[in-house]
Amino acid sequence: MSAEKTCWSEIKHQIQKINPEFYEVFEEVKPKDSLPLTITKYAYGQTFSDDKNFYLPNAKGISSTPFKGRNPLSMILDNTLEFYFETISNVIPWMVFRPGDFLPLMYWSEILSPYRLSPGSIFTTTAGSRSSFLLSLYSKNEAYARLKQQYGISNDINPENTLDHYKIFKTIAEKEASPWRTTILCFDEKWFSNILNEKKWSPVKMYFYQQALKRTSCFRNAPFLNYAMHDIYKKNNYKHKEYSEDIIKQLFFTALGALPTFIPAHDETGLPLNLLANTFNEHYGTYNLPIIMQSQKSQNLKETFYLSVSHNTSTTYDIKTFRPFMYLMEIKEYLEQYLKEFQSHALTKNTIYEQLHERLSVTYYSEKGNPKQGILKAADLHRDARILKTYKKYQIKQSQTFPERAPFLKAFMGITFK
Repeated sequence: MSAEKTCWSEIKHQIQKINPEFYEVFEEVKPKDSLPLTITKYAYGQTFSDDKNFYLPNAKGISSTPFKGRNPLSMILDNTLEFYFETISNVIPWMVFRPGDFLPLMYWSEILSPYRLSPGSIFTTTAGSRSSFLLSLYSKNEAYARLKQQYGISNDINPENTLDHYKIFKTIAEKEASPWRTTILCFDEKWFSNILNEKKWSPVKMYFYQQALKRTSCFRNAPFLNYAMHDIYKKNNYKHKEYSEDIIKQLFFTALGALPTFIPAHDETGLPLNLLANTFNEHYGTYNLPIIMQSQKSQNLKETFYLSVSHNTSTTYDIKTFRPFMYLMEIKEYLEQYLKEFQSHALTKNTIYEQLHERLSVTYYSEKGNPKQGILKAADLHRDARILKTYKKYQIKQSQTFPERAPFLKAFMGITFK
């Protein structure tokens, strides 16, 4: 973790490249160079903020400042920052911030409200993809024992739990002194005060407000979707499980860019991929290709995202008897019916949900596949260009295979929004 002082005139052209609109709004108010700015860098997995404090580097190391309901005004300059919250059993990714994105976000959507509605203090933000995992790592086998011994991985870390994989990645990155960093520009509180209180800065305040409304639109209008789906469910006497409905809603929010889900890691934006892939090849084994999945939000309309039915850490439903393929088929059946109903229902007609039957493309996969029912084999995922890139770069033996038995791949979907 490191810090470097700067000012608007020195950093503004870098901001212009990653967020031109942000740059133009701030240039309009002409910030003085006396307003402090700090460029901070965080290693993979380091905490930027949690439910009690946010953490800024200083000359003595790390300074923790009590959390006051929001993050400091910040912008991501390089790599990513994941925003998530933890329950007793789950880690639920909420947002993934990329270069040009700013924090806080939800705070601005409530500045005109007489009440505070968003539970800002429950979230944690860490450098890189917190919700990342290695597909082929799902047992305490001899290969893992070798890796554990090599890097002194804690006994408390369980490789069978994908929520612990990032702790393994973080341990490796620390032991290997990885230079990977997320770079964040932090604005002094004087900036925040000017935005809230100075009339001259009102265009900036309005910019943040508009961006917050835009980024939270799906969730603010979610009640209409919930009412519509409940009405359709009752009218047609649907019999699907609550878990299936929850996954269908996740699918919608993923497609519309409101919720992050998973993509194959293919570059260094979310984690030190090169270091991790080579480490797993050397110390974990070469039976399977080292494919890492990482959390990401949809911003590229041509990009395919993957949502698992068999291994989903974002749902809150407890299922006593779980048959992934059965749920996959149920989701496939009822998703098609909901999309058809959305075209005429009063609460979804003339909204983006009416268009989903044309713009949403879903491909269904299971470990073994079922061509008659339109289900591809998990191994067919190797055709994804991002995984082909992994083959080209990290396959060191011809015998290395795609990890088709990974829990995530028992039943899952590929989502593309056009």
